[in-house]
Amino acid sequence: MTNRQHHTDDYSIYESDVMEVIPKLEDESIDFSGYSPPFAGLFNYSSLPNDFSNCKDKWEFLEQYDFLVREKYRVIKPGRITAVHCTDVVSQGAGIDGLWDFPHEIIKIHEKHGFRHRNRITIWKEPLKVRM
Repeated sequence: MTNRQHHTDDYSIYESDVMEVIPKLEDESIDFSGYSPPFAGLFNYSSLPNDFSNCKDKWEFLEQYDFLVREKYRVIKPGRITAVHCTDVVSQGAGIDGLWDFPHEIIKIHEKHGFRHRNRITIWKEPLKVRM
């Protein structure tokens, strides 16, 4: 379900489940994509069965994410940018034991579908403040 949309002559913003919006978008119609994917079970955003955050393990998450990135490549104009907010995942369970280099997985999947990795920016966070 698309919650909110805002369209102008210069841009469109969708606040929605990407898997409901992206199949409806035309090929090579997007100039920029920026988002933060669910961190493979670290956060649960809803109880809906089609929500990425409800995958049973990281392998199921990566399979769904692979489909999304393939669709993103279809809709992004050649030479344009997709920016992904992510972090390493420290967890036990859901197929993750210890530190998982989630950013590396994101890069691999994007490169598999034709994207080229250009940059990684690290934003340091005070660990004790993040826990609160």
